[in-house]
Amino acid sequence: ILLLAILIGLATVIVASASPSILMNWFNNDDGFFYFKVAQNIVAGKGVTFDGINPTNGFHPLWMLVCIPIFLIQTDLILPLRIVVVVFGIIQLGSAIALFEVLNKKTNHWIAFFLTASFVLSWLVYTNTFTGGLESALSFLFMILVWRQAIKLRENPNPTKKDYLIAGVLAGLTVLARLDNFIFVGFLSVWLLFTRKRDAAILLLDSLTALVIVVVVGMKFIGFRIHPHALFILITLVFLLGTGILALYFSGMYSI
Repeated sequence: ILLLAILIGLATVIVASASPSILMNWFNNDDGFFYFKVAQNIVAGKGVTFDGINPTNGFHPLWMLVCIPIFLIQTDLILPLRIVVVVFGIIQLGSAIALFEVLNKKTNHWIAFFLTASFVLSWLVYTNTFTGGLESALSFLFMILVWRQAIKLRENPNPTKKDYLIAGVLAGLTVLARLDNFIFVGFLSVWLLFTRKRDAAILLLDSLTALVIVVVVGMKFIGFRIHPHALFILITLVFLLGTGILALYFSGMYSI
């Protein structure tokens, strides 16, 4: 897996060192350049803005923090883009190794190898996660890392404060990498809270069912346009989870 990940990383380095026309084709959408332009304006002293006039918050924080030092290079427009591609290669390498470690703990060694290799070599995964210059690659990496740390906590009968601190820091970075990852971190936290695996599994299943029902029904009634009514859906979910699922748990319905 390490050798395969290194080969993929080296392939990314080849792209980064290619001609500007080949390099630009690696960015398969223009969304990443919203990050790059804001980062340029930040380092130029214009503030957190895209157009140099109006402030913006249309980005996920952690990837922007990674972009800012890269775009300290102001003398060359292409060199920062080459560095971005190399950073993505490093993130892909780390993601592959971390994913293999997680899968290897829960499955057969060769099954873990096959699944990880499929992930690394999948063009669909690569184009949707590791190209474009967006936060998706960093988000995926931290989701795997916090998942790996959660497994360590769950399987360790006597976890230390340091173990919990590492998990908390990784959870925070996961949310900062992509803000809607709070849903993933929330489900993972529920799984960690309950030492009885059966209780945790049933509670997570009920929570997931509630999430799917509320979102699907809500989207159906509003014509599948979720953004104008996202707050209403969120409030409904909180109410349902708070009064329904937690009430069932505290009344002993999840215990055998």
